[in-house]
Amino acid sequence: MLSRTKEFPIYPSIFVGWDNTPRRGRNSIVIVKSTSEAFAAGLHEMVQSVTAKPYDDRLIFINAWNEWAGSNPS
Repeated sequence: MLSRTKEFPIYPSIFVGWDNTPRRGRNSIVIVKSTSEAFAAGLHEMVQSVTAKPYDDRLIFINAWNEWAGSNPS
């Protein structure tokens, strides 16, 4: 993904884990086995990637995901 040329602004995002099974069921995506070391390394890499950008474009999104939709108690 990083090697592709983009014709639009890119703002990096990082997260710790992901589980949307309450909303998606069998079509869900689950990401596990994250570590604080991997998160720190990824965040450091992202910070380095935006330092050369103009000040207003030095954005990094940190996603602290909670499954907002919840399960359907049917």
